[in-house]
Amino acid sequence: MKSENDNQKELPFYSYRNVSKCLSAGISFLTDNFLHLIKLSLPVTIPFTLVFAASIYLSSDATLFADPMNLWMSEGVLTFLLLLLSAAFVGFIYNMVRFKSEDIDLKTVQMKDSYKQPFFKLTVNALIVTLIFIVVAGGFGYLMMKSMLREAHGMAEVGENIAITSLLFLIMIAVFIPSGFCLPNVELGEGTLMSKFWKGYKVGWKKWGKLFALSLLVSIIVGIISLLLVSPAIVITLLQRNASLSLLEGDAVNLPSLFPLWAVLILIISAFLLTIVTWIQYLPLAYLYASVKEDMEQEEKSKIPMI
Repeated sequence: MKSENDNQKELPFYSYRNVSKCLSAGISFLTDNFLHLIKLSLPVTIPFTLVFAASIYLSSDATLFADPMNLWMSEGVLTFLLLLLSAAFVGFIYNMVRFKSEDIDLKTVQMKDSYKQPFFKLTVNALIVTLIFIVVAGGFGYLMMKSMLREAHGMAEVGENIAITSLLFLIMIAVFIPSGFCLPNVELGEGTLMSKFWKGYKVGWKKWGKLFALSLLVSIIVGIISLLLVSPAIVITLLQRNASLSLLEGDAVNLPSLFPLWAVLILIISAFLLTIVTWIQYLPLAYLYASVKEDMEQEEKSKIPMI
C-alpha cells in the first residue's frame, strides 16, 4: 500500500494543496532532485556565490573607508552584479518549475536545456519584478526613516514618531504579502508582464491569509537555517573588520598570515549554502500559486451552467 507521502509526490503540479502540503511539496521538489539541481544551477550559482562573498568581504574591510569613492564604486558594481545574477538564479528556478509543471522528470533535464528559452525571458521578468519590489520597499523605508528621524520636542512627539513608523511597517507588510503571487504569475502565467503582475497581486489579496501563513513558515525555516549557516561567516567578518580597523589606527594585527585566504574560503562556502537555501523561499510559493490557480479554475468551471 502506498503511503500518503507517495501519493503527495504523484500529485500534478497544478493540484489543490493546503499550506502545509505546499511547504512539504516545495521542500520535496528540492530534496528529491537535490544533486541534479545543484549541478544544473552551477552556471548561475557559482558567479552569484563569488560576487556575494566578495561583497561581504569588502564591506568588512574598514581600510576601504579611507577612500569612500573607491568603496562606493566597488560596492556599486558588486550590487549591480548581484541584482543581475540573483535574477538569473530566480529565472533558473522557475525554469525548473516550468519543467515540473509540464510533468517532465527533472532528472532527465540536461544542462543545455536549462538555459534555453524561456530562461532569458524568465530572468528578465524576475529582474523587473525585483526592481519594482526594491522601489516600493525603498519608498516605505524612506518614509519610516523620515518618521523616526523627525525632530521631536518631548516624549509625546517621540511616541508619535514611533507610532507612525510602526503603522508604516504594518502597512508595508500588508502591501507586500499579496505580492507573493506576483512573481509566480509573471513567470508562469499568460499575458503581458504588467498585466500578469497586477493579476497576481489581486489574487494575492484574495488569498492573503494563506500567503501570510506560508510566508511566515518559510521565513522561520529559512531564517533558522540561514543563521546556522552564516554564523562562521559572521565571526570571520567581525574579525576581518576589527583587524582592518586596527591597521587604520596603526596597531599590530595578531592574525595568522593565511587569515584572508581562510576568510574568503569560509565566505564562499557560506554564500554557496545560503544560495541553496533560498530555493525554499520560492518553491513553496510556486506550489501555493499552482494550488490557488487550480482551485480558482475549478470554481469558474462549477459556475458554468450545464447545457
